[in-house]
Amino acid sequence: MMETKVLGYRSPLYGRRTGQLILYPMDFTGARQFFPRPNFEDALAFYAVCGGVPAYLLEFNPQVDLWTNIRERVLTPATFLYPEPEFILREELREPRNYFAILKALAAGKTKIGELVNETGFPKNKLTKYLSVLTDLKIVEREIPVTEEKPEKSKRGIYQMTDHYFRFWFEFVFPDRSDLESGDIDTVLKKIKQGFPLYLSTVYENVAREFTLTWSRQGNLPFRLNRLGRYWDKDAEIDLVGLARKMMWRYLAKPSGRTNQ
Repeated sequence: MMETKVLGYRSPLYGRRTGQLILYPMDFTGARQFFPRPNFEDALAFYAVCGGVPAYLLEFNPQVDLWTNIRERVLTPATFLYPEPEFILREELREPRNYFAILKALAAGKTKIGELVNETGFPKNKLTKYLSVLTDLKIVEREIPVTEEKPEKSKRGIYQMTDHYFRFWFEFVFPDRSDLESGDIDTVLKKIKQGFPLYLSTVYENVAREFTLTWSRQGNLPFRLNRLGRYWDKDAEIDLVGLARKMMWRYLAKPSGRTNQ
């Protein structure tokens, strides 16, 4: 809305602004300040659901456990968080149903273009257009192996949701909305508890990347990292790889909290 209605070509303010600032969601370090009392594991679980959007973080009560928060703040239809992703997509996009199909497929683990084409039934050129819009909205990102020399030309890219709450919602809430709206919250909550450890592990990888990058910038590592990310090929997958100018150090991030060289 700000870009099109306030700063757009037809806006009275077009060409008159003296600057602009895009506010991104906070990282784990910033988001954790909303939950000063919980230990690392609990704060990570809260962050895995809410992400770094202050309005979402404020909805969670740090005095009660994760499952109570999810039940009362996310799975209850009358709450603010329950319809939030749907509300945003319907406000921002002309064909929300098509974007719903793509995000549902991403939440189900379909990350490659071919997989998304098969899952959604959209032609490749149309799918690419939709993914570009979601990328501009900072809901989705294209990720490539960190070792790629020419990232923009790489054909090994995959797509994934960057907004934690959108991903949680499409993985655990959206598929079972009929049950939730009929009052069967306990069944849905049970399914979330079963799938949450695997979901949490991917969020932990992002937090481990954040910490490692911070350590590098602060000079707490014996080398300065130039690039940091994941690596994969047909034979192997490494959760976290740091590249320095003259050497490459590999770290495998584990949900236990340890980092093995």
